[in-house]
Amino acid sequence: MTKRRYVLHRAEQNLERFINGSGFNFCIALLILVSVVLIFIEFLLPPGAKLEQVIALNDTLTWIFIVELSLRYLVAPSKRVYFENYWIDIIAVLPVLRVFRTLRLVRLLRILRLGRAMMILLRQSGWLSARLERSFGSFGFLALTAVMLIICGTLAMVSVEEHAPTGPEAVQQFLEKVWLTTFLFVSGEVIGDLPLTMSGKVIAVLISISGLIVFAVLVGTVSAWMTTYFRTKMDIKDLAIEDLREHIIICGWDRMGGLILSELESLPDIWMRGVVVVAETDEDIIIAGKIKNPRRLFHIREDFTKMDVLERVGAKRARSAIVLADKGKNLGDQDRDARTVLAALTLEKLNPKIFTCAELLDEVNATHLKIAGVEEIISRTSLTAGLFASTVVNRGISSVISDILTHHEGAYLRRFALPSEFIQQPFIEVFDYFKRRFDATILAVDMLGESGKFERHLNPAHDRLMEEHDMLVVVARVDSEFKDLT
Repeated sequence: MTKRRYVLHRAEQNLERFINGSGFNFCIALLILVSVVLIFIEFLLPPGAKLEQVIALNDTLTWIFIVELSLRYLVAPSKRVYFENYWIDIIAVLPVLRVFRTLRLVRLLRILRLGRAMMILLRQSGWLSARLERSFGSFGFLALTAVMLIICGTLAMVSVEEHAPTGPEAVQQFLEKVWLTTFLFVSGEVIGDLPLTMSGKVIAVLISISGLIVFAVLVGTVSAWMTTYFRTKMDIKDLAIEDLREHIIICGWDRMGGLILSELESLPDIWMRGVVVVAETDEDIIIAGKIKNPRRLFHIREDFTKMDVLERVGAKRARSAIVLADKGKNLGDQDRDARTVLAALTLEKLNPKIFTCAELLDEVNATHLKIAGVEEIISRTSLTAGLFASTVVNRGISSVISDILTHHEGAYLRRFALPSEFIQQPFIEVFDYFKRRFDATILAVDMLGESGKFERHLNPAHDRLMEEHDMLVVVARVDSEFKDLT
């Protein structure tokens, strides 16, 4: 890059920074407001020296706007986008040209810039803009459009009618005409006398048509707002996410998500704590899971790998988390596993005490999760392959596995602490007690190892003495008293 091109490049960058600065835009917005006020004065003043001064001042402001638009054109990265954004502003400054000076109605085009002035003021108002944008929304812009059309229609009618307001009572007469134009805009019919000139009649028709268009858009906006409002009311929650404690977070979504929700709902003590699904999916999770009680179910349609999102859904207060291999937008297996690892690491960072269960498509990535302290790592491929192999060797075993892994009917699994009265008792006595008392079978015992982590022992020896921190994994019938006990 030559020195000359470098200087031009730096100058362009500085100019762009100046034009996009808050101070410059704020001044432009104020000048637009002043220009609109001068238009009213210009239409209400009788011919004379004062009127000429107002016109000259307004023309000066318009030349300032022309310079501003020219500078924006010079630094615009895309000229097509520039014309899409500023075509109204370009039309609004045309009255400064001599060829348009004889057309008084063309001067009303300057009022079109009022919308841009309001946008600038909203965006440059700091903390106020965030509040106004939430409450202003479509209704505010519709109201602003309606006011602009009514004002333009009134001034246009005043300029073409023979009985234009003049003299000391000009302001009062003008306000009366504003009310007449407002009624025409709202009702679609002339209130009072018809316009005397053909131009006035054409303007009245245009005002009526514009009112119908704005009203149609208003009806659509109100309908959309009411639909959202009633949908929100139908989706009443018992608690806000901020109130949840010891709840479950599900990160990601696929076809298994609905089945997981259905299983969790069948456990009332778990479901009442609350379940939050964090997934960028448009699928209705209530329908997918056939949920009957959605009052404790929340769906956050955001990226579950972001720390601020997980903080917002209460990861620091959650009891457990399930991280699914989310499909996302046509992601490959490696990318899906990378998102799973990132989400699991973030959860463990926010809440080291949370119990995290993560799904991986490739078990090679399990090392990262184990280092982070993820308690359970599930590979759907390995489980399915093992189930197929076991079913071939032992026919009908798949139905047994399905039975104990679901909670709707048949049997189910439960893990709980060893009752204190069985400490230092042989395993066979504990096994016999639960079988006789609750008709439940102990499948495994989790024993606390030297590293401080539990080690699972399936079908332990009958004479093994039970210890204080042992955890029992039991299979019991859904309709047994054991369910109430745990």
